[in-house]
Amino acid sequence: MNRICAVVCAVSLMWVGNVFGEMKPPSEAYQRKYQEAAQAFANNQFEEATRILDEADQVEPNVSHGFNLRGAIFTKKREFDQAEAMFRKAMEVDPGMNLALFNLGEVAFLQKNYAEAKKRFQRFLEKNGTNDLGEFKVFLCDLQGGNAEAAKKAARAFPLSPSTPLRYYALAAVAFHEGREDDAVEYIRSAAAIYPPGQNNAFADSFLELGWLKRAEQETFGLQENAIVPDTMLRPSGATSGDVVPPPSFEGLLPGN
Repeated sequence: MNRICAVVCAVSLMWVGNVFGEMKPPSEAYQRKYQEAAQAFANNQFEEATRILDEADQVEPNVSHGFNLRGAIFTKKREFDQAEAMFRKAMEVDPGMNLALFNLGEVAFLQKNYAEAKKRFQRFLEKNGTNDLGEFKVFLCDLQGGNAEAAKKAARAFPLSPSTPLRYYALAAVAFHEGREDDAVEYIRSAAAIYPPGQNNAFADSFLELGWLKRAEQETFGLQENAIVPDTMLRPSGATSGDVVPPPSFEGLLPGN
């Protein structure tokens, strides 16, 4: 099947301190070009994004964010060998770049190499600290990689929190895995009513990739395909990049809880 599935790729639209790496930011001229390319990528304009990145490289070559974005483009095109090479190049230029480290896990996950993907996501967590999306990915690797009982136990242990839909999507994943689609849909519907779209999209994209969630269902919930992961999703839990409006109360909305 040649359909391009939803792909969660960690791409920064802005430079935000050392969260994305340890190197100093590139020139303002490069950053402007990069942001144009990232926006084209977010709009699924992959050739245009590549063209703009080529122009950015003329301004300043060997920038880790540029390699990471090229890797994200290759990932969306399902050219996984090239994607992995770009993410590794990004980390070679900047060993502290957590975005690229997360994406290396995503490349293995998309190829259903769950054992390798788990190792990579665990390394991301070791370097980045507690992170809801990273923990969700490790959980999915267990669920899909033959360690379902451990995954189900983890799903029940995830906290019910007003700041993350982690538990909702973990319980939905277990329901999908067990063939209880109606229950899974109810978890997602509840999460979509509580949490900001960016958070829901980041978790729901994995369900699209696994074939559990259909595009029409996603749109019914008000979700959209995620071209990028918001930078806050890859920060340690509790860390933010500015004022955050708290989500509505979740009390009583978790099915069966």
